[in-house]
Amino acid sequence: MMATMASVPTPSRAGPLPASSPLTRWHWAAPLAILATGTLAAWFSDVDLALSALYFDVAGPEYWPTGLMPPWSWLYRYGEAPAVLMAVGSLLGLAAAYTATRFRGWRAPAWIVLLALTLGPLLVTNALLKEHWGRPRPRQVEAFGGGRPYQPVLMPTFRADENGFPSGHVAAGFAPVALYFAWRGRRGAWARAALAVAVVYGLVMGWARITQGAHFASDVLWSGGVVYFSALAAAAGVQRWLPASRAGVRLPDRPWRALIWLATVSLAGLVLFYYVWRLPGPKAERRPWPPALAASQTPARMPLAPPPSAAPARPATVAGMPGDSRP
Repeated sequence: MMATMASVPTPSRAGPLPASSPLTRWHWAAPLAILATGTLAAWFSDVDLALSALYFDVAGPEYWPTGLMPPWSWLYRYGEAPAVLMAVGSLLGLAAAYTATRFRGWRAPAWIVLLALTLGPLLVTNALLKEHWGRPRPRQVEAFGGGRPYQPVLMPTFRADENGFPSGHVAAGFAPVALYFAWRGRRGAWARAALAVAVVYGLVMGWARITQGAHFASDVLWSGGVVYFSALAAAAGVQRWLPASRAGVRLPDRPWRALIWLATVSLAGLVLFYYVWRLPGPKAERRPWPPALAASQTPARMPLAPPPSAAPARPATVAGMPGDSRP
């Protein structure tokens, strides 16, 4: 009995334990209900166009001026940094977990974070949906001076030059939800704090992209949904396939441990270098209309222009708002 007890490492030396509390139906049912409600609202109302119209200015030198000002412009340039740092931290955590006995308990949390970030923001959002789904951005649609009709959410066009669904920046903003699943079984307060940070930061990032004419509100909603369910899938997979016990697992020999650290630090450095290298410039979001289209889209010809009797200097907005000329 004493030998058995001595072979089990104490929590203080083992670091954070893997998430062990089971996932419940509320982990998928509640987010699905939110996605369904928001999608139906976008389908049967003008909420997408109404929110974007708040920041569209046809009379100014820039058509989306709010998005060019701080803090929204800072979020466009640097808003993905927390997700990148989370990815680097998960890589380093995995290296520590597989080379030092005291950090073996980090294996499950680090795997959850790394898999969630790889699956959600990187693969599903940017590599798959954003490149191949096809949905015009607000600045591409006719209501805001573009040449394409508004496309409801979840109705793809499969056009390569329409990258509005979902949002890569917003997906990175919701990335801290991975920490919720990583800490959920052991550090409940930390997990709830990470979930709150993910929701707040993701929504703020989404609002920034709306002010820049880059995404509709429904794009923001589904960006959060993609990241959440990617993290949920990562947590379920790690719980199923990664052994919960840390006892009796032999660590690699010293040369292999050095090689693991060398490879991990090199990969983390490449991730940081790529992020810094692709940082957008301060004028990356200054995208006025094409000259021919700008000349033709006078306020009188704007699809959402006010009636002649009002004759304001600025085009107004969408159905249900002052100055709307649509039936």
